[in-house]
Amino acid sequence: MTLFDDLSGKQVRGGLATFSWLGWGLAIARSSGSANPRAAILTLLAFAVATATLVIVATLLSGLDRSMTARIATLAPDVLYLATQGSRIGLGDPGGRARAPLTLDDAEAIGVGCRSVVGVSPLVRASLPIAAGPVEGGEHLIQGAGEAYPRMARWAVERGRPFQAGEALGRERVCLLGPGAAATLFADLDPLGRSVQIGSWSYAVTGVLAPDSQGRGLDPRDAVIVPVHTLLDQLGGRAAVACIALRPRSPAHGMRARAEIDELMRRRRGLPPGAPSDFEVYSRETLIEFHGSLSRAISGVAILVGGMGLLLGGVGIHGLMTAEVRQRTARIGIQRAAGTRRGEILGGFLAGALAIAAAGGSAGVFLGGLLGILVHPMAELPGGPAVGAALTALGLALASGLFFGLPPAWRAMRQSPIDVLKRA
Repeated sequence: MTLFDDLSGKQVRGGLATFSWLGWGLAIARSSGSANPRAAILTLLAFAVATATLVIVATLLSGLDRSMTARIATLAPDVLYLATQGSRIGLGDPGGRARAPLTLDDAEAIGVGCRSVVGVSPLVRASLPIAAGPVEGGEHLIQGAGEAYPRMARWAVERGRPFQAGEALGRERVCLLGPGAAATLFADLDPLGRSVQIGSWSYAVTGVLAPDSQGRGLDPRDAVIVPVHTLLDQLGGRAAVACIALRPRSPAHGMRARAEIDELMRRRRGLPPGAPSDFEVYSRETLIEFHGSLSRAISGVAILVGGMGLLLGGVGIHGLMTAEVRQRTARIGIQRAAGTRRGEILGGFLAGALAIAAAGGSAGVFLGGLLGILVHPMAELPGGPAVGAALTALGLALASGLFFGLPPAWRAMRQSPIDVLKRA
């Protein structure tokens, strides 16, 4: 009879066979769980919570990183953006209060009243179907901008020209395409002078952006830009100004421009001294810093919760394995006297600890992946569950089980057969 005969139902002569360690580990885990069901359940729950937390947070951070990266790519360098509070990251008003939307009059007032600002362009966004003759491009993000925005964003026009001030103020139906949109709608044809159907209106193409415009205000693959007044007319006033792009006189005038905009907007909105602003002025750099701070904060919470779960789970494994060693002290002595090697005893108990950690960790990875699949579309984040994070979380659970299961397994291995039999 061997140390694990009563658990695995196997006779193994000459010590514990290496290929049977997994079975013995499962048997030890089952035996310890039966002897201490409450401790076993709490241990499994701790590992499940830890790994699920790590998977969910990693999934959310991955989606948030892709979303913020795409958002940052739409911001031109050296340009300030005025938006309602919280709208830069799609959170709306954190306090739940209604915020007055920005208007074209706000943009005009800033252009007249802020001396440190030399370029102003209100921006309006709408999702509308696009087509060119028989070719349909599906729903597309249409951006309405002022005639100054191409210069502010430093767009490079590869063919044709951007729309002019007279066309923008005259509400003419003209548009500027990115190379991706132009290729989708016109293939190898020259789009200049041709018409694009945007919603129910027809627009004439005046220019095509160069591919190197990426990172200078928008992704050129998806760019469809029309005069902001024309887009508002087409939408019938249903759309609000998403934000107002503002170019300071120089980078050195950035802080002064912010102060002038803040003073003017507070006055226009009738905010008393000391009252919090219901708008914000941000830049590409501001959004990058915010993204970094938010990621670090979420990661910190995940590390705290996950670390606590792994610690509690490890302590639980230590207790379960210690109780199992005490329960089988006499049998360990018999096996040591019969010639079972110390490494085989060590491996059997470590396999049991790993089996418990793997069970709880696998349950948490499954739960975390399932919640990640559900949360992603609800949060409107790109991507999906992070497979790498799931494997990492499971690996950390196994490492915790191995670390905390080693001391009792080591004590079992180091017991002298003579001393054990005397005590028994």
